[in-house]
Amino acid sequence: MLYEESQWPLVLVTYPPGPISELAFNENLRRLDEYAERGGPFGFVLDTRDAPDPDAARRRAIAEYWDSCALRFPNRFVGAAIVMSSSAGRAVFKAISWLRNRPVVLVAVATPAEGVTKLRAALKQKLHAEAG
Repeated sequence: MLYEESQWPLVLVTYPPGPISELAFNENLRRLDEYAERGGPFGFVLDTRDAPDPDAARRRAIAEYWDSCALRFPNRFVGAAIVMSSSAGRAVFKAISWLRNRPVVLVAVATPAEGVTKLRAALKQKLHAEAG
């Protein structure tokens, strides 16, 4: 995985074109947590366009991870934008959305730039609501 912080507090993560091991999957979640633990608002733009779709166990783990972020960082986690280009990917995205139990911004987008734009708007709205 490649991690880019040039859009901080949003982190762009680009996933590899092949399957990742369970160890790499868990390491990725640990890395995401490191960004969360910096303090302040944060969100993720996950570019999965070239990655294989996750199996059912990974879909469940991903949904649980988003829920845990919402619980652990309720006032700081902006959300995630998932970059995808296939209809199968959109079906997986919908399945993950159904598995979540917490309200958190999770959007499907066509490009990383669109993801950044949507999450920046969510961040602005979140900051405005807290100030208001």
